[in-house]
Amino acid sequence: RLSVLDEPFVAAQSPESAAPIHNVDGSFVREWLVLGPFPGKGLETDFLAGVGGEANVRPREGDTVTTSDGRRLTWTRLRSSNDNVSLEAALGIQQWAVAYAYCELNSDQPHESDVRAAYEGNGASVRLNGEEIGTLPAHVDRNLDIDAVLPVHLKAGRNACLLKLAVAQ
Repeated sequence: RLSVLDEPFVAAQSPESAAPIHNVDGSFVREWLVLGPFPGKGLETDFLAGVGGEANVRPREGDTVTTSDGRRLTWTRLRSSNDNVSLEAALGIQQWAVAYAYCELNSDQPHESDVRAAYEGNGASVRLNGEEIGTLPAHVDRNLDIDAVLPVHLKAGRNACLLKLAVAQ
């Protein structure tokens, strides 16, 4: 399960810069590398094109991306004590912005499963191992959550998981 909502978060310092690894066990992912905000209204633009693109990104904590207006954004590790991570609070996302969240899902064997994502915003997409597995629709009423179940095929070992989130405040 994945969750990206408005809840308290903790910026975590890690002795290593590797991406967070979440063992697939039915629990929520509570640790992510996050990047943003990028100015934009939707999910069409690949803001990671300059570093290999969304399909190929495998960030490490501290990696940077330069935006079209010359700002340098840094992949930052966030850890939550509960099942929700607030990208808006962590990144200071402005109206009409896009952000990314990345982790690796570790599976002890290949199997069919699903990703359950809860998101409040203007749409989101989920990529697993570089392939887009689905999108979450825009949500106008910020007081309600969107829950979506997206079927996935997990390979044995680590599976790269990238969320792209559009916010319209």
